[in-house]
Amino acid sequence: MRDAIRAVVARYNAEWLIEKTGHCSSVDMHTAWQEKTFRRTA
Repeated sequence: MRDAIRAVVARYNAEWLIEKTGHCSSVDMHTAWQEKTFRRTA
């Protein structure tokens, strides 16, 4: 059961597009945030 839940969470974060994020996946939003944040401080 734990493996199945982990698989769903991984797929959700990598592939599912969320309307409130402009139809980007969670991974894409996190990557964009990191680039914006760390580019600003560098």
